[in-house]
Amino acid sequence: MAASMKDADSENLIDNHPIFKTLRSNLSSKYSSKYPKNIVEVVTSDIFVWDRQNLHLLTTNINVILANDLHYQTLLCTNQPLFDVDGICVSASGLYVVIYGALGVSVVELPRRCGQFAKFQNGCPKIVTKTIPIGVHLFQVNDKLKLLDVKWFSSHQSDNHLLLLTSDNYLRLFDALSPQLPVQAFCLAENTLYKSNFGSNLTLTIPAALGDEQAIAFDFGPTNQYLNKHIVKLPGEDIVSVFVLFGNGDVYCVLLNSSSFHREKYKPEIIGPLSMFPAAEDNYGNDATSIICLSTVPPVLVTATSSGKIYHSVVLGRTSSDDHDDVKSEISWTSSKMSSAMDGGQDPSLYVFESVELELALTTVSLETDEIVEDDFSCPIKLFKDPCSSNRYHCYHSAGVHSLILPWIAKLEEFCLNDELEEFLGGEQQSIVEHLLCTKPLVSSRDRPIQGVAVLSEPTLGTLLMVLTSDCHCLTLPLRSSIKTEPLPLLSDRHSTINSTSVSSPLRGVARESFTHHIEKILQKSSSNPILRSSKGSELTQQQCFQFLSRATQVFREQYIQKLDLAREEIEKRVKLLKEQKEQQQSELGLCKEERNELREGACIMADKIEIATENQESIVNRIETLLRRVQTLVPILSDDERNMQKDLTTMQEKMKHLTNAVQQIKIKNEYQSKQMSDLKKA
Repeated sequence: MAASMKDADSENLIDNHPIFKTLRSNLSSKYSSKYPKNIVEVVTSDIFVWDRQNLHLLTTNINVILANDLHYQTLLCTNQPLFDVDGICVSASGLYVVIYGALGVSVVELPRRCGQFAKFQNGCPKIVTKTIPIGVHLFQVNDKLKLLDVKWFSSHQSDNHLLLLTSDNYLRLFDALSPQLPVQAFCLAENTLYKSNFGSNLTLTIPAALGDEQAIAFDFGPTNQYLNKHIVKLPGEDIVSVFVLFGNGDVYCVLLNSSSFHREKYKPEIIGPLSMFPAAEDNYGNDATSIICLSTVPPVLVTATSSGKIYHSVVLGRTSSDDHDDVKSEISWTSSKMSSAMDGGQDPSLYVFESVELELALTTVSLETDEIVEDDFSCPIKLFKDPCSSNRYHCYHSAGVHSLILPWIAKLEEFCLNDELEEFLGGEQQSIVEHLLCTKPLVSSRDRPIQGVAVLSEPTLGTLLMVLTSDCHCLTLPLRSSIKTEPLPLLSDRHSTINSTSVSSPLRGVARESFTHHIEKILQKSSSNPILRSSKGSELTQQQCFQFLSRATQVFREQYIQKLDLAREEIEKRVKLLKEQKEQQQSELGLCKEERNELREGACIMADKIEIATENQESIVNRIETLLRRVQTLVPILSDDERNMQKDLTTMQEKMKHLTNAVQQIKIKNEYQSKQMSDLKKA
């Protein structure tokens, strides 16, 4: 209860801050969009929000909000963007903010920080910031050119490079300090486009116009991997891999040398389309919309489709045996195959581990037929990596927000890094999908695209997901990880483990997992009741309200009550089994006590017998020694010891004779001297 009150207070405190009230006051119908955006960004404790009405960048600090400080700072752009802004992104160093839309890109140079809470220019309310338009000439010449994706290209040399993906299937690298012309431009599909004199493309072929050969998104992968024989890497250079997603589901890997950007006629290595195993007829969706690469070992590639399907693929080097496994429906995860597949000298391949289908609009049941209402709603899905966890990411779209946790990644990393494991045992674990927010409860409801998501990690509040809705309300949703680490063993357990033999319960040999994990699997929810946020003008009929109530009741019954009943039955079975084992062990313990008493009585009797036997042994030993002495005296032949003793006695006897003679001589001399002395006295 205290935690929920704390979350509610923090949500109201953030949503009621003047920075979001300003956005709501400036809200206009002309800025409504049918597609999701991301105009909010959180870096450490700083919050950045784009004001679409005044074309300013608003910023504040979470510590300022918690201190009930109602002030925020406005960063005025020297060159206001003339395009509709779709998102903002802060560089890794925190010095620049990129503002991008479909028709342009601009970079805002952040001012210096000082004062309390490290505010910009000591908390000045309005600051004029230098704004740098990127590639203005490129977008002015090609009026049909659209920006599809943009990300900061961070390297050990600089942090002011931007990588842009445009609708002409070009990757362009721009330097924020020299923004007019790209540093490099890489064509991804030369056979689909006709080039112009400006290094761009003006005419599309029919497949490209339909989106089959159109690159739509990209993300950075690991560094210095997938280096084949065509790549020459010098010491001190970094080869960055970029995964590019096409509309037909194909994925390409572009290897960029960060030290070769300023070379003329530099051409990166493009690998693809990457092979996907097991193969599928539809190439795992022909309506791909977004891609991210999770920072794991090995990397996990996540691709989303507009129909709501998410594919999790493990990026590995392709082995020679994979050419014969195209028709297989499952992948063999063995240590030998994984070790060869993680070799950096092989071209990467995608091994689809699992697919997840998101519930975009709520699934309801028709009141007339009691059948599930078919939902053919589709919309672009944007993927957002969680900066606080490598095995969690978020999806936002026109119908709400989902959060996904991949618990099998920890098992996969342990399997890849531990050579002693012979087989990957994490295949039974499924991803955990949490439906956090639903802005389109029904198929007939109006779309309310999400305007931004960001992860806020603060010690007092915990980890929160900030969601900016279409009406500029900021929701803070707590992120509770379902992955629990094993507790450390007790000191008593450690001492008993070290000083005793390994004795374990016989049940542990039968069950490969603990009972706690078994109960957690039973209680794991496959669906949830999200927070509902519909448009203000929408009115629900009683039938629709009853459908919502029925759906919520069904979810609570299936995901809570039924699972709790199953967990209770498992616990009761476990308790019954433990009681039977306890009774059996108590009966065996009674028998052991009786045997112990019998052994103690037998030990007392044996002790008395041993004492008597010891006394008898001593008397026998004494008699034997006496008998041996007597026998030795009767032996006619002297032993060596006796001969030696006889020699010693003879020698001593001779010495005694000499001593006796010496003593007699001394006595005679004494008498003679005494007589002489007496004569001298008389004289």
